[in-house]
Amino acid sequence: MPFYEYMVVPAPRKGTRTRGVKGSDMRFAHALSELINEHAAEGWEYQRAESLPCDERTGMIGRTTTVQNVLVFRRELFDDLTGSRDTRTYVQESPPPEEMARELERQDHGTRLSATRDGAGGAGHRLGPAAPQRGAVHPLRGPGPRGQDR
Repeated sequence: MPFYEYMVVPAPRKGTRTRGVKGSDMRFAHALSELINEHAAEGWEYQRAESLPCDERTGMIGRTTTVQNVLVFRRELFDDLTGSRDTRTYVQESPPPEEMARELERQDHGTRLSATRDGAGGAGHRLGPAAPQRGAVHPLRGPGPRGQDR
């Protein structure tokens, strides 16, 4: 079964001026075919055109619904049955959990934490003190409720 990647782009709203193309309908058709051909050259296959509702804000509290016209393209990633793959890798297969566990056991980063101040519990970083140190910044003290000091 083939797997696909999809892309949605806005449809052109008006035709483009081109030499030898006359009339707004022909200009629009030419702009549409140019857009489809650009994406086809990149490997995208045209699927369909859709008109979808879109809620937009108008002013501070108003909302209005507009219709957006989009074009849908797709490109095959790879086929499961034939094994043919695209040159790009989109799906990365992860190793089995047992192999991942063995890899983690082999890796020794040397970042063990110790709960002692002198670090005698093991190599690596020490945990800091729980009590505030001298010169630490304290919240401002001022009059509490009803003018009493805290």
